[in-house]
Amino acid sequence: MRLGKAIAALLAFLLVLPVAASLGAEQKPLKIGVVNLTKVFEGYKKKQHLEEELRSVREQKTRVLRQKSDEIMRLREEIKMLELGSEERKRKESLLQQKQLDFRNFNEVTASNLLEQKLDVTRTLYEDIIKAISAYGKRENFDLIIKVQDIDTESRTLDELLYKINQHIVLYNAERIDITQDILDILNEYYSKEIIEK
Repeated sequence: MRLGKAIAALLAFLLVLPVAASLGAEQKPLKIGVVNLTKVFEGYKKKQHLEEELRSVREQKTRVLRQKSDEIMRLREEIKMLELGSEERKRKESLLQQKQLDFRNFNEVTASNLLEQKLDVTRTLYEDIIKAISAYGKRENFDLIIKVQDIDTESRTLDELLYKINQHIVLYNAERIDITQDILDILNEYYSKEIIEK
């Protein structure tokens, strides 16, 4: 019986020893940083460049749509001048329907393509930002980097305000742990080198 108690006491001691040792040991404090992704997105030069390219494509597509619309308007005016029931009027009305269908299809495809391109741009930028944050975090020995954001309490509805409040995760952080500018500098420096290499 005494041997069983001795073994139990020894096992208890061995189980408690690592916990007690860890309590007495000096632990390295956590290194935490915060990044305002909105500011990073807005200040990232690659975003500005890619958005300018998208704007150029959108303007070109808008010019084509205007031309198509002008053709439709001219054709409508021509049809008004033609005699009801004439072969020429029937032919032009048929052409008008084709041009209207072409206009709608072109408009829908253009809108869809532009949305897809915007999605691709946003995805690319986000992936760049996350890679930069990860590399910086590893290099600088961060344990945790958290996204922060500024909150605008101006809202049209209570639901909108509550949504904004619920999205606001970090309520306070000291300025010294804000690495937003560091990340932005890294991204813009890398992007400048990328442009030079092209």
